[in-house]
This record gives sequence, C-alpha cells and structure tokens, in this order.
Amino acid sequence: SLALSWNLFSGYTGLVSFGHATFFGLGAFTVALLTIKLGVTPWIGLLVALLVALQLQRSISRPLTSLTSAMTKIGERHDYSVALEATTNDEVGLLVDGFNSMMSDIRERDIRLARHREHLEEEVAERTRQQAEAARLQAIAAYGLPGLRDLFAAVHQCCPP
Repeated sequence: SLALSWNLFSGYTGLVSFGHATFFGLGAFTVALLTIKLGVTPWIGLLVALLVALQLQRSISRPLTSLTSAMTKIGERHDYSVALEATTNDEVGLLVDGFNSMMSDIRERDIRLARHREHLEEEVAERTRQQAEAARLQAIAAYGLPGLRDLFAAVHQCCPP
C-alpha cells in the first residue's frame, strides 16, 4: 500500500514525497541491518521493518491526522473552541502548540468583536447626535447672528416698543 500511495501521490500530482522515501529507506535500512549484523532472514527483517515503520508512522501521522481533523471540524462548523493536546516536544508538538495559540487568538478576537458589536448601535447614535449638533452650531455661527439682527430690526420697524 505504501508503493501504491507513492504512485498515486507522485504519479498523478507530480509532487515529490520525502515521507514515502523515508519509510522506504527506513525499511531497507532495518532489513539490511538485521540481515548483516544479526543474521536474520530478510523475510523476518521485513516484518521487523514493518513494525518499526508503523511505530514511526504513529508518532508522526497521528498528531498530524488529529490536526487535520480539527482543521476540518473548524472549517465545517466554524467552531474555534477546538484545542489539541501536544503529545510530543518535537516539530509536530510545536505545530500543535502553534495551532492552539492561533485558535486562542481567534477566540479572543471574536470576543472583542462581539463586545464591540454590542455597543456599535449606541456609538453610531451618539456620533450622529454629535454631528447634528456640530452642524447646528455651524449653521448658527454662519447664519444665526446676522439673521437675528435682521429679524429684530424688522420686528422693531413693524412694531416699535
């Protein structure tokens, strides 16, 4: 199945997979080491190499698979409360820690946006009131005093005190 997946991955996409090469190399190295150093038959060496490759696959692929499934869950449900447990202190563990940090930042941003959204209508109403008041004061400054003088003059001419 490893050769088939390599054929599908490399043959159809044209991408080079270092993971497949690593597992092939690990299997070949394990079989050669067991055959040369311990005199084990290559068939038993293949079984041991399979067990070694499975163990390596578990330590690398499981955290990445859980990360991929968490990303799929987030994409489908838009649930940013997902947090993963870092089981190792290597690059995969750093990747999981970075993912958790990113999800935490997104959750904090969503909380800030929700708080801002709650008070947004009040802020818009206040700013609209302030703009209306500024426009009113500007109109009084521009037209109010001369207009009042003319009005008082007209009133006094029409109806003297």
